[in-house]
Amino acid sequence: MSAVGGLRRIRREAWVVLATSIAQGVTWYGLSETVLALYLVRLGYGPEFVGSSAAAANLGYALASMPGAAVSRKLGARRSMVYGSAAWVAGVLLLSLGDLVPATWRAPWVLAVRLVASAGLALYMVSSQPYLTAVTSPEERPLAFALVISLRPLGAMIGSLLGGLLPGLFAGWGGVFGSSLIDPRPYGMALAVGLLVYAPVFWVLRLLPSTPQQEDAPRKEAPLACVPDAPGAAPAATTAWVGLTARSRAPVGVLAAIAVICALRVGGEFTARAFFSVHLDGTWGVSTARIGGALALSNLLSIPAPLVTPALVQRWGRVLTITVGAAGVALSIVALGLAADWVMASAAFVALTVIAAMTRSVWSLVVQESVSEGWRTTSAGVANLFSGLGTMAMSSAGGVMAASMGYRSTFLASAALVGLGAAAVWGAFGRRRPLQSGRSEAGRPGRAAR
Repeated sequence: MSAVGGLRRIRREAWVVLATSIAQGVTWYGLSETVLALYLVRLGYGPEFVGSSAAAANLGYALASMPGAAVSRKLGARRSMVYGSAAWVAGVLLLSLGDLVPATWRAPWVLAVRLVASAGLALYMVSSQPYLTAVTSPEERPLAFALVISLRPLGAMIGSLLGGLLPGLFAGWGGVFGSSLIDPRPYGMALAVGLLVYAPVFWVLRLLPSTPQQEDAPRKEAPLACVPDAPGAAPAATTAWVGLTARSRAPVGVLAAIAVICALRVGGEFTARAFFSVHLDGTWGVSTARIGGALALSNLLSIPAPLVTPALVQRWGRVLTITVGAAGVALSIVALGLAADWVMASAAFVALTVIAAMTRSVWSLVVQESVSEGWRTTSAGVANLFSGLGTMAMSSAGGVMAASMGYRSTFLASAALVGLGAAAVWGAFGRRRPLQSGRSEAGRPGRAAR
């Protein structure tokens, strides 16, 4: 199946989920990475509080992940995506008003609303992945998940440009918007205005049909569903995984492996991303517009990156692709920490973002397809729970390290976590063999997973 043919086969419900990832990119990856940390700095806080607020956000994300999975199973994925998006938008809107709150209440306000916003984001995330899995066939799914990761940087590029330009625009207006970029109000306004992209999101999500709840079927011998490694693969080219899941209905071994890998890889990567803008601002005094430009470039280059992934998977297999990608992210974070100027640091951040985008869709597929249909929401909940816990722990520790030892220590610690995550991927999923009964419909033996 060609790439064009694969796009034509993706149904409308999946395209709606793909489109909402653009709005998510604008707000979560774009505006937040560009503006939020700078907004907190303009409120008078140092790296310790920046790290603590990120830790609070990730705590809310983590704590809401498993209850969010239960809510999604109860209410349905579509309604849960709507409610989660609404909570995210409401939390960020309240956060953008933080500078108008009395100083004595400001820190609790920031922490509380970040908890609410991140809990809503978690509910959306644990609902959207199973929904996308349910409305795509095994042949469509690799391309659909790659498009999710590809379209999100498109929104993030727009959000980064907005985050770099809007504060200066609002500061130039003066008055209620603040008289200069030293004031926090222009940054708060930028956060609020960026959320306008969610207006059409609510409308299209409400029009989506609900999907029937999947019954929990007992697992067969292989814990990972046999699906083509890449769009265009022949039906005989299937991936069969064995040896990791428990033989019971609950895939405890797979879920434990997912938990450890997410805590290490995601915790290390997103902590480095959270401190990038304040690193450039505090270390070299880089302007907000330049920071936004660097982030926009990283997101622009990340748009086509996931579309290269199917070719890598076809050549290397899923496990090696994820492992090499995580190692590349770790090396990029090391380069970010050791950079001698902001240009080198920005180049390292671009490399980090692009390499991470290339492998994220593969990992999302593994998280969903390494368990049976009835456990996919739980698998997504576990992945989000431990991603949040890992990021929370590292964000809190990273803020303390940045304040006492400099940002280099934070980045090097983040790189070490991602490197351990790469080793964990290979250790958990590296050993596999083809099913003895794995045959294509044409009667040819299926090839082993690579």
